[in-house]
Amino acid sequence: MRPFFEPKIDYESTTYSACFVQVKMAVSNAYIAGRNAFPPVARPPISTTPPVNAKYVTAVAYDQTSATAVSVVLVLGNTGNTNIDGKFLGAFGVGQIDGTVRGICGTACSAASTAACAVTALYQYLPAYCRH
Repeated sequence: MRPFFEPKIDYESTTYSACFVQVKMAVSNAYIAGRNAFPPVARPPISTTPPVNAKYVTAVAYDQTSATAVSVVLVLGNTGNTNIDGKFLGAFGVGQIDGTVRGICGTACSAASTAACAVTALYQYLPAYCRH
């Protein structure tokens, strides 16, 4: 017999949350190691090749627009959902004078985006803090 209420686990939000935390940690550590400067595009602190087990990430882009501004954009795909496939999810960071990095998670307009943009079709699949 099935229970009356079955909790729904939001796997998409959990996946995005874990990914955002990992990206933020990597760029934060790189910012500290660089003495309050992000590494240039030629030396990204993360792999820009999706891992072989990355089921829904088809590409990864790293962009450093200045010593204190960085973006990591994921190209999403292979979900079978046209609201998600071919869209972009980004982590955008700004380095602070005290060595910390303030970051936001948000949708991106392209793989080269350096700031979040409102791709509202993705919002229903993202945790609230990524709906920018």
